[in-house]
Amino acid sequence: SLSASIWRYYLDYYVAAAYYNWTLHKFDAMDSCIEGIKKYYPKTVLSDTDYIKLGKLFNMYYRSEWTIDMLYPVVKKGTKKEELLYLFITTAPMFLNKIPKAEYIKYLKQARAMDKTRFCQWISDENWQLLREDFIKKLFCEECNSP
Repeated sequence: SLSASIWRYYLDYYVAAAYYNWTLHKFDAMDSCIEGIKKYYPKTVLSDTDYIKLGKLFNMYYRSEWTIDMLYPVVKKGTKKEELLYLFITTAPMFLNKIPKAEYIKYLKQARAMDKTRFCQWISDENWQLLREDFIKKLFCEECNSP
């Protein structure tokens, strides 16, 4: 529809403006662009690739909680997109209070089933601190053969 197209133009404008202001180190202007992205993405029809790009953008601008708020409903509906699921599970540990533990475990298992090597490397190389969580340690030790 016409309105969906217009919202998409607004979204694309704010994404481009955020990057532009970031390159010029105009952080106040960049922040208002990030707010514009947050305002317009829900009004736009997004593909999984769009969600991934916006999630990475939010993470890059230290708005990781927005990534979780955006991706959680998408992941909850079910996704076969590995990159989207991994973006969600790798961002979520900062906000585990937003996701029921049983659900997060389900998403971890789903990600592990999609790519066991990536799952094991994510924890052992990037997020070994997560092994403090017993449920993550159990999932890791079941498959990754590491203490």
